[in-house]
Amino acid sequence: MNTTFCKNCNSPVSGNYCTACGQPSNTGKIDLHYIMYELQHSILHIDKGILYTIKELVTEPGQMISSYLAGKRVNYFRPFAFVLILSTLYGFTAHFFEIYPESSLSIHSKDAEDLNRMLSEWVHSHYSLVMFLLIPFSALSSFIVFRKSGYNYIEHLIIYSYITGIHVLILLVTYPLFFKFYSVYLYTVVMLVNLAYNIWVLALLFKKDSWLAVILKAVLCIALSFVIGTVLVTIIAVAIVIIFNM
Repeated sequence: MNTTFCKNCNSPVSGNYCTACGQPSNTGKIDLHYIMYELQHSILHIDKGILYTIKELVTEPGQMISSYLAGKRVNYFRPFAFVLILSTLYGFTAHFFEIYPESSLSIHSKDAEDLNRMLSEWVHSHYSLVMFLLIPFSALSSFIVFRKSGYNYIEHLIIYSYITGIHVLILLVTYPLFFKFYSVYLYTVVMLVNLAYNIWVLALLFKKDSWLAVILKAVLCIALSFVIGTVLVTIIAVAIVIIFNM
């Protein structure tokens, strides 16, 4: 009887998967069939992948994130990759079309508009980096406010990675509206939707007593995150201005 060896780690394989590294034993040549399989099972699969993760985060975010933190992870898209893909896509889209929803909040003066556009171009050119810089501060806020939940700081990073990913997804989905209705009112509505989603997820995850108590804590968490984030953005903005004026 011929022995089959894993193409990844060269260990003997007797079943459908390598017991040493987990790679399927029938790994073959990369061709069109391979591409279609990966597309179906990694992205479009109804029971796993990024679309399944999005569906769960939209319909049952508390249950989905709790399950992931509890160790049931095989069906869900990894949180940091989730943020990376969505934020890169949004940053590229906004930078390509040169329509920055956040700029609708700018003060209507020539100097302020020029500075705001410069900042918007930089932020959207480095959108993934900006998101990854903000997530630790949001996670720190929830870790402080919900410190009795039993989750450690790293687990709060996971929680806010998924929340941030959906925030970016909402911006992506609503982005076409800014071609027609570019205004501070539209952006405010989008931000209110993001805010409501944030409160909803935190409330589902950390509810122990009354809904009112957990909602107030969620609002406090977001306010604290906003303060920390504002300080960070201010520091970045000043640094950018200094660099461009050197």
